[in-house]
Amino acid sequence: GGPALQRLWDAHAWRELRNCPGRYAAPLHDRSPEALLKAVFGEAAPATADVEAPRPGRDPFVVARLPGGGGLLSYRKPGDRYAHTFNTESGLLRKVAALGVDPSLMYFSGGRDRRIFTSALRVLRFLDDAEQNA
Repeated sequence: GGPALQRLWDAHAWRELRNCPGRYAAPLHDRSPEALLKAVFGEAAPATADVEAPRPGRDPFVVARLPGGGGLLSYRKPGDRYAHTFNTESGLLRKVAALGVDPSLMYFSGGRDRRIFTSALRVLRFLDDAEQNA
C-alpha cells in the first residue's frame, strides 16, 4: 500500500469487515469521499470515479485508488450519506472484480502499475471466493 494508504488508515477509525481480508469500514457519515480524501491529502488528493450501481437496488459508489496501491471505495447512501471502506491493494482488487469496475476509471502511477493491476483482475476471474480470500 505505501505511505498514502497509511495516511488514510491513520486519519480514520476503521473496523475490519468480516470475511473480507484487506477491507475495513467506517461508520456512516455525511463527509463525501472527495472531502475525506482532501482532508487527508490536501491538494494531492487522488481523483475519484463515480460508478453506477452494478445491479438494481444496489448503492452507487465512488472509488479512488491511492498512489502505491489500495484505496477508498465509498457507497453513496440515501440522504447524501456515505459508507466508506478502506481497502488494501488485494482487498481493492477483489472488490473491483466483484463489482465489475472498469480499471480505466482508477488512478495508476504508470503503465506498469496499470498492467499489474489489470493482470491480477484477470486471474481473479478464475478463483472462487475461498481462493481469492486465502
